[in-house]
Amino acid sequence: MKRKYILLLVVFGMLLYANTIKNSYVWDDILFIKEGNFIKNFSNSWVIFSPKNYFKYTQDFTYRPLPFLYIMANYKIWNTNPIWHRLGNISLHIINGILIFLLISFILKNEFIAFLSGLFFMLHPVNTEVVNMISFNETQISTLFFLLSFLLYLKSKKYFTVSSFVDNAKCSHTEVAAATEESLSKSETLHCIQGDGKTGYHANFFVLSIISYFLGVFSKETAITLPAIIILYDFIFDKVKLKKYLPFFAVALFYLIIRFFVFRLPTESMIKYPGNSFLINILTILKNVPEYLSVIFVPINLKAEYKLSIPHSISDLNVILGIILILFCITALIYSYRKSKIMFFSLSWILITFIPTSNIFPMQTIVAERYLYLPLIGFCVTFAVFIEKLKKPYNIIIAIFIVIFLTVNVFIRNNDWKDEVSFYTKIFKQVPDSPGANVNMALVYESNKNYEKALELINYAIKLDPDNSDAKNALAFVYKDNEQFDKALELYQKIVDMRQYQYYRTPFINMGIIYKLRKQYDKAIENFNKEIEINPLSSVAYAHLAEIYEIQGNFDFANQFYVKSAEINPDDYVPLNAVGIICGSRGQFDKALKYFNRALKIKQDVAEIHCNIATVYFLTFRYGEAIKELEKSLEIDPNYEKARYLLSEITKKKNYK
Repeated sequence: MKRKYILLLVVFGMLLYANTIKNSYVWDDILFIKEGNFIKNFSNSWVIFSPKNYFKYTQDFTYRPLPFLYIMANYKIWNTNPIWHRLGNISLHIINGILIFLLISFILKNEFIAFLSGLFFMLHPVNTEVVNMISFNETQISTLFFLLSFLLYLKSKKYFTVSSFVDNAKCSHTEVAAATEESLSKSETLHCIQGDGKTGYHANFFVLSIISYFLGVFSKETAITLPAIIILYDFIFDKVKLKKYLPFFAVALFYLIIRFFVFRLPTESMIKYPGNSFLINILTILKNVPEYLSVIFVPINLKAEYKLSIPHSISDLNVILGIILILFCITALIYSYRKSKIMFFSLSWILITFIPTSNIFPMQTIVAERYLYLPLIGFCVTFAVFIEKLKKPYNIIIAIFIVIFLTVNVFIRNNDWKDEVSFYTKIFKQVPDSPGANVNMALVYESNKNYEKALELINYAIKLDPDNSDAKNALAFVYKDNEQFDKALELYQKIVDMRQYQYYRTPFINMGIIYKLRKQYDKAIENFNKEIEINPLSSVAYAHLAEIYEIQGNFDFANQFYVKSAEINPDDYVPLNAVGIICGSRGQFDKALKYFNRALKIKQDVAEIHCNIATVYFLTFRYGEAIKELEKSLEIDPNYEKARYLLSEITKKKNYK
């Protein structure tokens, strides 16, 4: 029966997100995957051991090395094809659903509750953000290792009391003997032993549990709460013995040292509490409670960005509502401890696992649906236990209703992640007074050359938040793209002077481009070098430098920087094509063909590359091969003049073969 449940979870998971497979990259996926050069070479992985270079190379804000290695492996296999990256994310989500099923099944020996727990988790619309955003896979990976570590810890126990698992029930001596004999015969860990049975450990499972925990915390910091969950479990169902937890504490301490003293982004200390006050932060957390509970119980109109107004007193209605809900949760915890140990455990799970993302420690984003991924497991188990206690067939009917409701809302929400236009348009409609929403929508208009509308939205964003660095960068970018270079340079210089830029979006690359267009090459080179100093993997900066040196006739430098650009970004055919042209101009025809063919492997529908190959064949008197390449070039672009001219020149030759 267990295999059937697992198969059902797999089928549900794949069907649920089938309408996302062909979605394009949006939001952070563009930065970290589509345009992110760090993942494109395994040779870059050395930086995960370098505090000096990690943030420069990854462009990330937090030390989370394992998810980057995972994306690197995916890129090595699938390149930047979003279909396979999405299938990977969906698979992670399904695996987590299966682990929940195995974990709850192991604890309760009730596969129906376990199945509902895993199914509700997989179907809940609040998880669509994590599943649709490939670069948010750190949440899924850390949860995977969190669950795996917990399950392995439980399996490492040879014996533990099960009478505590059965609410308000006791096993007779006959039942104990029968349960013990049956469990031993099946080589299972959970046994029904009445009284104070000794708890032992299977060394292999225990070591694997520690390793999984280590991998979990270095995927995302939320996994650090696992020792608290394990202690809670033992407190409720077994016995608390501090010696058992020392390895987990050691891993947690090691992680905290690495995270806060070795790999810490300097600008992280600039993140402050709302209102720069811990008291106001507590009020903010309380105000967020109704928001989070609403998306759990009524998961409609979900958002990628939440507009947050900071409360300044306890009289704020949402703060009062938050306090009432917290008191209700505390009451429910006390009641469940007396009536149902598993309910107490699952409710406590919610509170414990939510602490790291509650903003108790200041975070850049205060409210986000992805923060509920791990805590949601507790809710799903609670719902499953509650439904199982209902009379048949009402429990089945209610379960089916919940499944249908969740599934429909997931399908609807998935459409919002279809592409950049759909994604940013949805956010803008939901939070029109958000500076970020206005900036992102403005860039959509900018990409369509609607500069007037783009400027209108960016200026409104600056009006909403005069210190918003993204808005100022976007304004300068629109000026630059609209060829208002003086305005762009003036604003970029102000941004530089005030250091209002991030690793991933510096003004230097665009300042360099403007100076290059103006043929002020010395200033352009200066800015491109500043970009490389901040972002060593800026293939664009290297390519622009190469173009400048090529214009100046310094072909050795040009060749060097084109090659460097191609090494950093193996998906870009332009520098390879440029190196081929330089080699061809020097009579190095074999090398030229080598680089042209490499460029062609990356992008086969570029008329210029085929024409350049034909040129080499023409210069080496291989006219027949040249004609074939020119025909391909003209098939791609019938009006490509260079190809038409070269073809006419070849036809004038009477003795070609």
